[in-house]
Amino acid sequence: MIKSFDPIFDSNCKLLILGSCPSVASLQKGEYYGHKQNRFWRVIFKLLDEDFTADYEIKKQTLLKHGVALWDTIGLCQREGSLDSAITDVVPNDVNALIKCGNVKCIALNGGKAKQVFLQQYKQFVSKTINNDDFNKATVPQVQNLQDGKNIKNSAACENYFFNTDKKKIKLIFLPSTSPANAKMSFETLCRSWYESLKEFL
Repeated sequence: MIKSFDPIFDSNCKLLILGSCPSVASLQKGEYYGHKQNRFWRVIFKLLDEDFTADYEIKKQTLLKHGVALWDTIGLCQREGSLDSAITDVVPNDVNALIKCGNVKCIALNGGKAKQVFLQQYKQFVSKTINNDDFNKATVPQVQNLQDGKNIKNSAACENYFFNTDKKKIKLIFLPSTSPANAKMSFETLCRSWYESLKEFL
């Protein structure tokens, strides 16, 4: 079984970024996003306007300095190789228990597998609102098959998703993956997409 890392988290964090589970390279290094071609750290450092470093301890300290927490949706799973499509026997992490310990205002899901696992676990707590001012400016896709999350899009400006639990209404954002499997998206486009989605929480 593959076991996820402990969260990078403290009570001051307002943004929680969730991936799926560590890759083979990450497990070997004992670091989140340890594959040299995964662009997570370069993207987040650019968004935080920090000079990039390869020092993992500084990376963790930088996230916490800016109120950013990091964890995975999957606590335990089976997987041959590093592809998310090969993941089976998923045991989710208890994200709800984690956010009770802090002041998280936004949960951002890095990639399709993170989104799928989160929605499978918490679909009854996810709601969608529509900004009427933007309703006629964008085509709103229908929300179908909420359990697997495949048809939920975050691209329409008029849609907003929330995770509702314990009298909290936490913004829920679906982000394009920083994985090398998403190589079709350039670094500049990835940064722009992440920034536009997360800027109010950075």
